[in-house]
Amino acid sequence: MRFLIFVLILMAPSLGLACSCEPMSDEEAYKRSLVVFLAKVVETKLISGQPFELVHAKFVVTEQFKGRQIKVETLESTASTTCATALIAGHQYLIYSNNKAVKHVNACTRSRWVNVVREKELLEQYRNER
Repeated sequence: MRFLIFVLILMAPSLGLACSCEPMSDEEAYKRSLVVFLAKVVETKLISGQPFELVHAKFVVTEQFKGRQIKVETLESTASTTCATALIAGHQYLIYSNNKAVKHVNACTRSRWVNVVREKELLEQYRNER
């Protein structure tokens, strides 16, 4: 019994790191967001710190689908959690935000790397909704 309690105590911090997002379709994410845009990451920098490492990414907006053009030119994501969105220079990302000054992105917002061929229909749908 003591061993079981000991194991549970050791596992408790890692259980809190699991990503638990409300399931959401792209359509719901679009409706809930104030700003939706396609961005290309042009530079990344890993920032070490507590409790998580962060990735800061400079980006350029390549296409605006919803909301006003944003003024922020950097995004950040945690580098070591299950909810993280891997930000990699040279890649394009579809960014959903319920904040006009989007800064932090993660899987719970549906923000993600975009394969423009695979998601061609979704991007066309967003272009038609403008």
